[in-house]
Amino acid sequence: PEGRGTRTLPSIYWLDISIAKKFKIYKDTYMALRLDVFNVTNNDQPIAMWEEDNEGFGKVLKRQDPRSARLSITFGF
Repeated sequence: PEGRGTRTLPSIYWLDISIAKKFKIYKDTYMALRLDVFNVTNNDQPIAMWEEDNEGFGKVLKRQDPRSARLSITFGF
């Protein structure tokens, strides 16, 4: 049998970007828009493997999440 930790996954690289812009509304009041983009390169590498000693051993358990975006609006005063 293989010892614990004898198998490794390749290195994983991903790129996340966040862009934000503040707009003054009135005196000390502002609104901010923010765009977050996760996994810009849309990398689809496995990040976890099945390690228990059964029929699933060595199979991919979890892959990196696909590209996604989030838009946020913030008000400050």
